[in-house]
Amino acid sequence: MLRFSLATALTALALAAALPAKAGAPEAAGLFPNATVVKVYMYESSEKKLEAGVMKDFKTLTPDAVPSTGVTLDTKQAAQVKRAFTRATGDQAIGACFFPRHGFVFEDAAGKVVGTLDVCFECSNYAIDAPGYREKAKAIYDRHRQPDGEWDEKIARKQAAEINRLRAEYSMAPTDAPIDWNGLAAIVQAANMPTVPKPADYERLRTAN
Repeated sequence: MLRFSLATALTALALAAALPAKAGAPEAAGLFPNATVVKVYMYESSEKKLEAGVMKDFKTLTPDAVPSTGVTLDTKQAAQVKRAFTRATGDQAIGACFFPRHGFVFEDAAGKVVGTLDVCFECSNYAIDAPGYREKAKAIYDRHRQPDGEWDEKIARKQAAEINRLRAEYSMAPTDAPIDWNGLAAIVQAANMPTVPKPADYERLRTAN
């Protein structure tokens, strides 16, 4: 988590923050409610690449994101993505890997990116990010670092509590929120994007622009 490549940061944040959903977890507020436009992209991500995430920052798309303009979701689909952390569908067990292939970008009325959601349907893992969030989250993880080779539940609970307070400030779901994987998959597929894309799928979307 201390390394600063985007791939490392996203992976560490996803594994540390995206804990399995707990039965009876309270409903989370809608994700990035001030976003008026939600777009979805497909992009390549692998352990051989240093970059992972639909945006390298909050102004520039990762170079291989397709289609280049994204697929703008309709009002109903956008609302469903915003509610993706209010109910559990699909596999709630999170895998240790994180090579996301799909990214949702949330924009406000002025076209400014207010948040991103990267998802990996293969391992049921995700990463939420927003301008300024990652730096604050890193400070929390550093402050509550686990002892080498050990696991302290008290430290973990303090870390989760602080992260959830921070996530609430950024209109993000808490770490134990349920995830609507089936709903997210349906939205991706409606955008003509398979949940587990092959090289030909990237080329098809690339040449469709």
